[in-house]
Amino acid sequence: MLVQQRISLVIARYNLERFSNNLARSVHLNIFRDPIAEGYFPKMDSFVPSRACPPCAQNKRISDLNRTANQLKVHIGDLESWRDRIIEAIQQGFATSVSSNTCDYGDRVELSGNSGTDTLGNMLESSIISPNRAVYGDFHNVGHFFISYAHDSDHRYLEAFGVMGDSTTAMRDPVFYRWRAYIDGIFQEHKNRLPVYTMPQLQYDGISVTGLQHC
Repeated sequence: MLVQQRISLVIARYNLERFSNNLARSVHLNIFRDPIAEGYFPKMDSFVPSRACPPCAQNKRISDLNRTANQLKVHIGDLESWRDRIIEAIQQGFATSVSSNTCDYGDRVELSGNSGTDTLGNMLESSIISPNRAVYGDFHNVGHFFISYAHDSDHRYLEAFGVMGDSTTAMRDPVFYRWRAYIDGIFQEHKNRLPVYTMPQLQYDGISVTGLQHC
């Protein structure tokens, strides 16, 4: 969750920079089949694999991924289904774990409190600690893959991924901020359903600040 909080601060800083340049807040990338207005031509080389980072033209649409060499075969519909199931879990207040039998759904995993926020993070940033990867997928990471391979989704041109496919370069692409803003919006949907903090939770009885020192 610490990474998520830091990225949220980056998005906030990005929007402040936009405001100071008379630009509107970054629009969430939440309709996956629409064209992506922002184009990006990175003009960067990676010296390790000795390759140029491919560009992505304006109004490019993401397509179903079918890249055997990268073991990626994912449909846009999969991304939409994962999103819908995650939103459903937020709305009902619980996710479902992997079942011990042949069904997809198992026990309820509550999404309340700090542990619930961690669980939601594990669902969006999928790993082995996700409650149910078969149901909730790998939403955030695969979203990056879709965008980073938009220029060659079926590998017919033997092109590598764009900057959105690498965490060290993703923030160079303007669409990064739209995608991350949407991920932040999902977390905000969850937070809006949590009870407000009480005064005992916010105050520290018996503790006082007596001074500040610059380090």
